[in-house]
Amino acid sequence: MNIFRKEASKDFHDNPLDLKLSLPSFIGRNICEMYNVFCSQKYIKSTISLFNNKYLSFNNACVLIIILLSCLFFSDISPFIKGDVKVFNEYIDFSETVFVQNQSLDSIKYIKNNLLYPRYQNIDEFLADNSSQSETQNDPNITNWMKKIESNRTNEEFIAKSLYEYQFQTSYSSYELIQFQTINPINMWMKGVPYNKTGGLYGFATLGAMKTYFDTVGFNFKKWFTLIYSIYPLYIFGLAIAALVYFRSLLVGTFVLITTLLFTFYNVPLGYFIIVTGQMPVNPIRHLFEIPIIIFIGLYIDNKKYYNLLLVNIVSAAAVWSSPNFGLILALSVNCTLLIVVLVDKNYKHLLLLTLTGISVLISFLFIPNVDHGGIKYFLDGHFGNPIPIKFSIIIFTVYSMLALLLMLVSVVGQKNKVYYLALFLTPYTYLMLYHFIWHGDLHSLIHVWPTFCLLVLSSLIMIKGLFLTDKYDNSVISILILISLVYFVQTYKAFNKTESDYLDTFKNHQLYEWNLGAVNYSTTGSPRYLENAVHLIHKYSKEEGGIYLISRYDFILPVVSNTYSKMFYPCLQWWLFLPEEKMNVYKDLMQAKPEIIYIDSDILLNDQLWTVNNYMSIKYPHFNKDNKTRLSRFKELRDIYFMIAPYYELIEKGDIISVYKRKKMSSITTAPTLQN
Repeated sequence: MNIFRKEASKDFHDNPLDLKLSLPSFIGRNICEMYNVFCSQKYIKSTISLFNNKYLSFNNACVLIIILLSCLFFSDISPFIKGDVKVFNEYIDFSETVFVQNQSLDSIKYIKNNLLYPRYQNIDEFLADNSSQSETQNDPNITNWMKKIESNRTNEEFIAKSLYEYQFQTSYSSYELIQFQTINPINMWMKGVPYNKTGGLYGFATLGAMKTYFDTVGFNFKKWFTLIYSIYPLYIFGLAIAALVYFRSLLVGTFVLITTLLFTFYNVPLGYFIIVTGQMPVNPIRHLFEIPIIIFIGLYIDNKKYYNLLLVNIVSAAAVWSSPNFGLILALSVNCTLLIVVLVDKNYKHLLLLTLTGISVLISFLFIPNVDHGGIKYFLDGHFGNPIPIKFSIIIFTVYSMLALLLMLVSVVGQKNKVYYLALFLTPYTYLMLYHFIWHGDLHSLIHVWPTFCLLVLSSLIMIKGLFLTDKYDNSVISILILISLVYFVQTYKAFNKTESDYLDTFKNHQLYEWNLGAVNYSTTGSPRYLENAVHLIHKYSKEEGGIYLISRYDFILPVVSNTYSKMFYPCLQWWLFLPEEKMNVYKDLMQAKPEIIYIDSDILLNDQLWTVNNYMSIKYPHFNKDNKTRLSRFKELRDIYFMIAPYYELIEKGDIISVYKRKKMSSITTAPTLQN
């Protein structure tokens, strides 16, 4: 059933390619021409003529747009898929070499020697300070000191070339730390640790599939990048194909391709940077199964075959096991939608089948292996994020109230066709998908919602047009949406290129190091000597492939670079230590296990962190010290654990970032441990 008017297609040779142009020039020229055509028209109606002139029919225009955007996208993502990724140094304690005025400056030494002001005497004083930004900036001593710093050209250039990285180095929640929240559970599982002890966040089936892949090909970061970035084209083109199959319209497929490219890859907060870090929180892998679900909904509505209902709930079960939260939302939304379909059709055999398979999916949810997580309860309580502004709450409530009213109106006076049922599925699905944004208060969370929400907007506009203008759909709505999305794409792509340029400039201003530390093999600006020293100590005192105990802010990366795994109660301490009960869990586990060797941060007392809060950049830009306060507060939790176990262990070798502690003989233990406040 084709719900769209058939358009007479023209031969593609009506749109000849100028082969003398380079590919980037060709792509850029055509996109910019489309942008200029749109902006030069006085009325929206006249822009539709772009699709009706002698050069471009609807279908040929769509083919050209798809080719152009596909070439552009693959030219941008292919380096990532190949694993050719440069990662800047997020570790504030790892020295860098910055090129300033024909000099090669050691970043930490330069800051300590030239950019420090003795504002705080120790870290605890800094953590207890609640003075405001205005109080700091109005201090005449600090003001005069900053002017003196800024009058020096070497200082000025060094600061300018260091600021981009520094903003991430002061952050507690580093992007590499978040990335290792997926890598570490896979690493532990591959080394024989039961899944429920790995701390995996992203679903049993998802991590299991990754584990199987890496068991087959071996694990390193280049292969990790290849896997993670391959998900993007799979999702982007998969959703566009699903829309094309559902609507049987190349126009709709083109619109969905543009919007999915926009909101999944190009138009994300922080632009190029958030993509280059390869983070799971913004990767579409958790909701891939929405693609076959949309296709099977359309197929069932078309032919009413029972096996399409079976396929829907087979896919729903796979989604639930791959990502329980996202999968459950998908399963509930699609089953409620198909329940209405079979009730409208009065097909009671299919109603029984749908009920049984839907209940089976929900029951299977109960059998998903649980993961022991220290902090998951805090996330569920909303303590890991910021409350969303009231304006967002009002917008969300208003938009979905209007969508609900539209669906009710169509159900009473309109036609219950494929467009209606798609909107009926997408309305609860996209609304429930907002849970992560509502809990976390982070704009990154909206990335998962935007592509399907754009499809929902399209479906809603089609229904509105059918209600108030004509029942016969024509291409004007989708044509206007395509043109608007292309204009937005051009602007977004410019911004994306700007963030890419800012990111890559860092590597022009810094010495580049090749890290080949176990599975961690990539180019970065931080010196590898710190991790090399740590790996040397771990291999000296522990068996490779075995588990280790460590109280360290580097506990997320050290096990991977040393080919070991963490045996701590929580695999990543700084991520899950919040209240005394978590600290006691770690302490009791260590007292029960009685490990002979524990690796502890050499700067566990935080005495060498003072320079990070007393330097020019942290004082000039107070949000850096705000981030520093969070970061150092987390490290203070590790210090508390150290104080608890210190009576039982003694230092036997000090390293650059970690030191080795050996368990004392019982006769040497004289002090009972206490939990520090």
